[in-house]
Amino acid sequence: MVRGLKIAFTGSGGTGKTSTAAAVSSLLNLPQMKSASRLVYEQQDLNENKVFMMAPAEKWKLQYEIFTTKINNDDCTPSFVADRTLLDHWAYCLLYCSTTIKNDEYMHLEALVRKHMIATYSRIYYFPRGDWTGKDDGIRQTNLAWQEAIDSLIIGNIVKWKLPVVEVPQAQSDDDGVWKNPSDEGPLFRAEFIIEDLKKISAEAQGQDKREEMPVGPKNYEVKEGTQPPYPRVGE
Repeated sequence: MVRGLKIAFTGSGGTGKTSTAAAVSSLLNLPQMKSASRLVYEQQDLNENKVFMMAPAEKWKLQYEIFTTKINNDDCTPSFVADRTLLDHWAYCLLYCSTTIKNDEYMHLEALVRKHMIATYSRIYYFPRGDWTGKDDGIRQTNLAWQEAIDSLIIGNIVKWKLPVVEVPQAQSDDDGVWKNPSDEGPLFRAEFIIEDLKKISAEAQGQDKREEMPVGPKNYEVKEGTQPPYPRVGE
C-alpha cells in the first residue's frame, strides 16, 4: 500500500466510478472509500427519488450531513481510492438546495470545497458521461437530464478553479455487463489507464527531486583582464 496516496474520482452517476475504484483499489492495495451519500442514504433508507420529495429545509439538512461526512472521511483516512470527491457532493447540494443556501453560506462553502479539492487529493480523475443511463441500483437517479445537470456543475467548477484533473477514457457496458471500449474490459481498462498515469507522475516527481539536488548558481568562470564576466558581480 502506498501511504498518503489519496485518489479520487469525479463525475455524474452511472459513469463507472465505483467499479473502477474497486479495480484500482485491488491493484494498488489501497482501501476503497465508499461514497458518503450512499453511507447516509443506506443508514436512513433513502434514495435520490425520496430526497426529491423532502421539504427544502429537510433536504438541505441531509445534503449538509453528507457534505460534512465526506470531509471527515477524507481527512481521517490516510490513503484511499474514492469514487466521489467533495466537489461531487457540493454539486448535489447546489442541485437540490440552490434556493435554500444563503449567499454568505454559499461563499463560505464554495471556498471550503475549492481548498479541499486542491489540498486533499493526490490525483483527481474525471469520468465523462455518455448517452446511456446507469443501472438502477435503488439509490441513484438514472435520468439523463439529471446526469447532465450534475456533470455540468462539476465541469463548471473544475474549469473555474483550474483544477488539475485527468479525464479517463470512455467506457460503457450493455445490459449483460459486456463492456464496450478499446480493450473490451471496462473497469480494468480504466484502472490500468490510471495506474499508468500514476507511474508517469511518480517518475516525473522523482526526476524533479534529482534536478533539485543538483547544485545551482553561476559557475566559477575565469574572468580575463578587460572582459565582462558572464553574470553580475556580487553587489552589482
